[in-house]
Amino acid sequence: MNDTGLNTIEQIKSFLEGMKEVKFQVRSTEEKYAWIQGILIKFEYAALKKPDKGIIGSFVIIVGTF
Repeated sequence: MNDTGLNTIEQIKSFLEGMKEVKFQVRSTEEKYAWIQGILIKFEYAALKKPDKGIIGSFVIIVGTF
C-alpha cells in the first residue's frame, strides 16, 4: 500500500472516516508485518495518547487485514 500521503493522525482519521469499499493487496505475510511495523514506528505509537492510539490501531486493523 502506498501510504506516503498519510503523515498525521488527522490524515489517518480522515482516511478512515471517508473510507468506503477499498481493496488492498499484500504480497506476503512478511510484507504485511513490515507495513504494520513501519506504521507503528512512523507515528511513534508507544508515545501516542490513548485516542490517537485508537485511530492508528483502527487503521492497522482495517487496512492491515487485507
